[in-house]
Amino acid sequence: MTTAADLLLTCESCAAALNAALTRLYKDAASDVADVLRAALLDTWTAAQRRALDAAIAELTTLAPGPLTEADVASIIAGLEGELGVTYAVSVAAPVATANLTAYSDGRAGVTGALEFGFNVPDSRAIGILEEHTLHFVRESYQRSWGPLVQASGQKVLEQGLTREQAAKVFRLNLETVLDPAKSPRTELYWSNFSNNVVTRSRVFGATQGFTDGGITTYRITAVLDDRTSDICKGMDGRTFQVSRAVELVDAYLAADTPEAAIELVKWPKPANVAADIPTADLPLGLALPPYHFGCRTDVVAVA
Repeated sequence: MTTAADLLLTCESCAAALNAALTRLYKDAASDVADVLRAALLDTWTAAQRRALDAAIAELTTLAPGPLTEADVASIIAGLEGELGVTYAVSVAAPVATANLTAYSDGRAGVTGALEFGFNVPDSRAIGILEEHTLHFVRESYQRSWGPLVQASGQKVLEQGLTREQAAKVFRLNLETVLDPAKSPRTELYWSNFSNNVVTRSRVFGATQGFTDGGITTYRITAVLDDRTSDICKGMDGRTFQVSRAVELVDAYLAADTPEAAIELVKWPKPANVAADIPTADLPLGLALPPYHFGCRTDVVAVA
């Protein structure tokens, strides 16, 4: 005879199975969104860095014959900064907007499985700020990650005492190994990890709004456990938080005066900061939601 307790257990098992299936579905969707964004960023970057190098080399070769000067190097660096900073960000604005919107929507829908819903004011505000921040860091990426390398390369060429014609050939060779994804694994990895972070943050912000709308009070951190999983994400996997903590973090992030101030709120931890013996209640607010490091794939799932 089936008892009420048996029925309750069956319902709970079905709910758990449904929740797990939805989590897998939306994680796959997040991976797809990140792959599309990564392809757009890399393809546009590849074309932009070639265009920038062609312009730099053309500038050198059209000048009067003579030794390379500091002014020549400064002009080349300025051209690269413009092409791979502001101009590049403008070129990828559309795929960035699509990725932020899609990831946020997937995260929100993944809470209840509802594929169609109307965005409210908090949704629209969050998506707009996420897009603004993403484009800000796209613009800043060249100066932060490649600018110092290009500066060092230019200084090295200058110290060799080459002519402009000689320097043009050396510049192309040196800078291609730094900027071209086909020759620089670091460049390809950077935009791949960047895409993962964009999608992860947008997705968990959407999930947080979904938790609120759905009356969810607690959620669990769930990492992708494989040979690429970081020690940080292993330390966070399985921890449960009150939804109020996620809401507090999202509100603070969205209220920050600048993108840098927002990122300061979610500073990435060291493995020791998330050791198993540290109670979840003692973790800083910034760890209430992933991403926890560059390229983070960790997600959140509703508990109750």
